[in-house]
Amino acid sequence: MNMKNFEIIDGVYSGPEAWDGDLDLRDYKDTLTSLGSLTEVRGGLVLKGCTSLVSLGSLKEVGGWTYLEDCTSLISLGSLTKVEGSLYLTGCTNIVSTGVLKEVLGWLSLEGCTSLTSLGGSLTKVGSCLWLGGKKIPLQEVQEKISYYSSLPLHEVMNALHMYEVQSVPLYKNILLQTLQGG
Repeated sequence: MNMKNFEIIDGVYSGPEAWDGDLDLRDYKDTLTSLGSLTEVRGGLVLKGCTSLVSLGSLKEVGGWTYLEDCTSLISLGSLTKVEGSLYLTGCTNIVSTGVLKEVLGWLSLEGCTSLTSLGGSLTKVGSCLWLGGKKIPLQEVQEKISYYSSLPLHEVMNALHMYEVQSVPLYKNILLQTLQGG
């Protein structure tokens, strides 16, 4: 297990490319801007409140829960493809897309991601549920709603989504449009 075997140099993580165990970088929340050459965390990753974080650098995989709540400068998940636990993006108000993310084996929390308009097209597996607009929505229910809504005119879909108090309407709209267009 790594002891504090890293540094933050000019806002960039500098240390082992693969981190064994949990990595908690909350102490650097005001200065950390990038995870640099870090490619894998073999445990949990905590970046909660890292408001200066702009990039996940080369990070591709996290072996546990991943807390990115309130990383308000983050706009992309970069190269991240797999999270073996839950992924919490709650309050990441500038994130636009989940990018190349393919698998989240736990929950995927997107509450308060007001700029999010796309799941990136690569996401193929989410554990048990999405968390949107303050509501836990079982994934099966989301898939059923998308199937149901895809048969309705778009203005009826948007009205129905507002009834469910979903804050991330642009994301749902994009998913529905992709579904309606067969992609």
